[in-house]
Amino acid sequence: MKTFVLVLTTLISILSFAEEAEKLQPCMEIKKACESAGFKKGKLKEGKTSVKDCMFKITNGEIVSGVTVGADTINGCKEKHEK
Repeated sequence: MKTFVLVLTTLISILSFAEEAEKLQPCMEIKKACESAGFKKGKLKEGKTSVKDCMFKITNGEIVSGVTVGADTINGCKEKHEK
């Protein structure tokens, strides 16, 4: 019985993690697009940080040179952060 409970608890944890990862997917797509365009953590002096100079601007409807992200992806990320 203890084994069953342990397995059940593990499965529930895995499913919860998978659900959370799915919710984060749109934001991760934006992050990858920003990084592909040269925006990275630690590039503050160059004005090319991934969050402030790219992700934040994209989710606020601004155009960022070299970054192309679909409207559905942007809206999905914004929805995640509104909750």
